[in-house]
Amino acid sequence: MSKLAKYLPWSVGALALLAVLVAARPPAKVEGLDVDAFVRLPILEGGRVKPVDSVARNSLLMIRGQQSFRHEGRTVSAGEWLADLMFRPEVADQQKAFVINDPDVLALIGQRQSADRYYSWKTLQPHLPELERQGNLAMAVDPKLRTRFQGAMANLFERIFLYYKLKNTIQLEGSPGLLAELGARGSDLSARRAATVAELAHFRILPPPVGARGVTWRNTGEALRAPGPLDP
Repeated sequence: MSKLAKYLPWSVGALALLAVLVAARPPAKVEGLDVDAFVRLPILEGGRVKPVDSVARNSLLMIRGQQSFRHEGRTVSAGEWLADLMFRPEVADQQKAFVINDPDVLALIGQRQSADRYYSWKTLQPHLPELERQGNLAMAVDPKLRTRFQGAMANLFERIFLYYKLKNTIQLEGSPGLLAELGARGSDLSARRAATVAELAHFRILPPPVGARGVTWRNTGEALRAPGPLDP
């Protein structure tokens, strides 16, 4: 089943975390974003409660092979990268987050092997339909039977999809924004967007109310489409 095509028309913006993230602070690595507070936020991922920092580090390690990288003359931490990806995707999409070594995969995106092995989402974006097609073909082959190219394609496709899920974990890129979604809650269009976020979100950010029974962590899509009062 094609994962990316189902969601490709959509992507992210910002969250109720804005209360933490937009708290103005003196000149920092990311203007207006309190990255230190952001990475300490607890979330539920893979059935475990952990800080955002753990997800950021593990995700960047999987996608780029490193837990930080250099961009425009300075070091970008995993937490800053994830904050950009979810709240300023236009910034993250310019950063070379993907490591690609296979010459045939590089040929698919119009690149040749060079000393620079890193590529941005912006570089990959025009080639996503073909990367998805090749990725799906590779994923259908038993890992033990894959060619070098198929192994590289399957690996890249998994990293592309992880990037896309992280990008759309809080709200859909290209949507009116979380505050607008709160006001439009209950409308058919908002409900469809919330359902997409609920399915795409890589982790859950909203803990259950203190003392509540039978209620688990939820992502923003699940909370927006839930009946009854909105999660505080």
